[in-house]
Amino acid sequence: MSSKMIPGRERPKDVCQFGVPFDKNGHPTWFQPVPSTATAAPVAPGLRVNNSLTGEKEEFVPLEGNKVKWYTCGPTVYDACHMGHARAYLTMDILRRIMEDYFNFEVFLQVNVTDVDDKIIQRARRNKLVDDYAGAGHALAAVKAKVGDAVGAFAAKQAKKLAKLEIPLTARREEDERVELLEQHKQKMANFAEAKAKIDAALATSDGEAIVRAASEPLAEALDAELGESVTDHEIFNAHSRRFEAEFMEDMTALGIRPPDSLTRVTEYVPQIVTFVEQLVAKGLAYASNGSVYMDISKMRACGHAYPKLEPSKGKATEAEMAESEGTFTAEAGEKRNATDFAVWKKSKGGEPSWPSPWGGGRPGWHIECSVMATDLMGDNMDVHAGGYDLKFPHHDNEIAQSEAYHGCKQWVNYFFHFGHLHIKGLKMSKSLKNFITIRQALAGHTARQIRLMFLLAPWDKPMNYSDQTIDEAKVDATLLPCASLLTCHPVHGSHHHHLLPEGAREDAAQLLWSRQGRDAPRVARPPHLVGRGRARDE
Repeated sequence: MSSKMIPGRERPKDVCQFGVPFDKNGHPTWFQPVPSTATAAPVAPGLRVNNSLTGEKEEFVPLEGNKVKWYTCGPTVYDACHMGHARAYLTMDILRRIMEDYFNFEVFLQVNVTDVDDKIIQRARRNKLVDDYAGAGHALAAVKAKVGDAVGAFAAKQAKKLAKLEIPLTARREEDERVELLEQHKQKMANFAEAKAKIDAALATSDGEAIVRAASEPLAEALDAELGESVTDHEIFNAHSRRFEAEFMEDMTALGIRPPDSLTRVTEYVPQIVTFVEQLVAKGLAYASNGSVYMDISKMRACGHAYPKLEPSKGKATEAEMAESEGTFTAEAGEKRNATDFAVWKKSKGGEPSWPSPWGGGRPGWHIECSVMATDLMGDNMDVHAGGYDLKFPHHDNEIAQSEAYHGCKQWVNYFFHFGHLHIKGLKMSKSLKNFITIRQALAGHTARQIRLMFLLAPWDKPMNYSDQTIDEAKVDATLLPCASLLTCHPVHGSHHHHLLPEGAREDAAQLLWSRQGRDAPRVARPPHLVGRGRARDE
């Protein structure tokens, strides 16, 4: 098996140059790449792509001939993947197939797995605490009292947040955000109302274990507040991540998505992340404070770096956006120089995994992971960066900021693709809203080809509503269209539905196709019906 060339730091400096700068639609300056005369292979003409860095279609010009370096933000593996994830990664796959099989580009695709994150840490810790409580043999009366207190506190917290969200705001942007958050919170309250009915029914029985399971969400929150700092074993967090990472791999295989050329994990890059952050501090563009490290937005701008690039109207993050950016991490009063400075390294608290650093025990900030992993394989510039639309700000804008500060460049990414949301009953499909359908549930009733075609019925970068009518329309069209590259449900060797394979074979196939492949990633075999079309990946 031959090895695939990994792009990166060995790229000759004269391979690509940037042409005339453009200022479009209120975005900071964007530079159109221009192929160099040193380019060995001609560029396929005629492709124009929607570029989030300019807000319009641009001619697609790769850095080096027909080679395309592409990084996509992968999953945060804290729960099962749902159809919103399916839309993102099937869209990625469809666009990649167009580039590879129609335009004959040689795409190098890197996808990351976020396997340490506030959501993962909290979910793994709370699951551990609930399991321990359930197995501790508490008296039934004690369990009922504990659950009653936890449910009351949870309901009070929801009511307090509702009261805050019902207060109109004067600023247009904050008001629009408030209205959206209010609808989401009402959905969460409706979910809890349903859960509370089940909790009340369980409380009327003498089954302590059933009571604990019915009340797992409010009970987990209460136990976390009391005992969370006692959970310190890294393996608790690792086991949680590995479980859902394996499920993600199986789901991608089942959907017929071509494996990436490299799948990288955050936990395998912590030393490089520390070094990356040290360099930002050395440049004076980040600063240490109370064991954490923050990007200094003011100094970064003073050095000529534009921020934010993707959402220029959001130069000052709202309270909700900062909360989304930092997760459960909360800076202490006076810890940050400016409210918009974001954490690149977080001081670990009790109940959180911790790695050594010059600033004390801590863990990576959310955005820094992608900068470091992409830099390792892509270098100081890449052709394409992609991810869900909801990652534009703050995640992708913060990622661009710290990467351009590190590399001392004006343009780390040439083309940014953002995949549209999948909505259900008017709200974005989301784990936090519990309004999702898992990929496995969808595949139990529909083929991978039907799901793929459903997403092809809507523009790839616009919101789409998931409904029975939409999937039924895709079913009809699937019977009328020939099986082409974009509609294929055969990722490798012609197999699709993962549930048709024996358990062991299913896991082996998923690990083979979607396992981390590293720098010397093997090329994967080409589907039989595509042999001879586009570029060969198994030469």
